Amino acid sequence: MGNKQYGYCKPNRKRCGKKSDIKGLAFIMIVFGTVSICAFFFPVRFWIVLLSCLLVYCGYKMHSS
Repeated sequence: MGNKQYGYCKPNRKRCGKKSDIKGLAFIMIVFGTVSICAFFFPVRFWIVLLSCLLVYCGYKMHSS
């Protein structure tokens, strides 16, 4: 009647990556999404300055963590 094993639990799998890596990636995705939405509302010069400041800030956050 098959290979049924009652009381058998699958072994826990180890997750790839660390939580800090996932948080960093989520932060970068939120920042780039916000910048791309704001690109439609702000003038080009302000958008370039905002993007460069956010990239420097993201680089600092990634380096310090």
